[in-house]
Amino acid sequence: MFASRRERHGHISLTSHGIERLNLYMNTLGPFGCILAFCASLVGGDPQSDGEVPVAPQPESVQERYVGEWQPGADSQCALYLRIEETSGGLSFSLKNGNTEQRGLAEPTENWIYLGKIASANFDASAGVLVFRNDDGRGKPALPECEEDIIVLVPDSD
Repeated sequence: MFASRRERHGHISLTSHGIERLNLYMNTLGPFGCILAFCASLVGGDPQSDGEVPVAPQPESVQERYVGEWQPGADSQCALYLRIEETSGGLSFSLKNGNTEQRGLAEPTENWIYLGKIASANFDASAGVLVFRNDDGRGKPALPECEEDIIVLVPDSD
């Protein structure tokens, strides 16, 4: 006729030890929680007020994120130009560096694009850039004219 304490409260046992532990956790996290809430209120606001740049909308397909013309960012000394196009067989690329031009098929994945056997680039969705690895896979630069190991490629604005 009378339910036990465990049955009345589901699987929670309300022993004095359990209440002491609950109070200990609340006392431990209480001030910390208040500090976190205060800090969050200080940095709140829209992206423009915080000086943040809104994230660009994501492309609809994996291939779409790579298609276009890419060039090094302002901090790079390399004269590199990458063009990725959709073809009937997938994606193709043209990579120009100085007087050298290399062409081939590109293999896109969710986060990487492989430029034939030449090199690869990682797509950074938060910034909308390609992080090009100047490595041929054997420890040598894929583009010998460029001495940089990593080159950030931005979409060409022309």
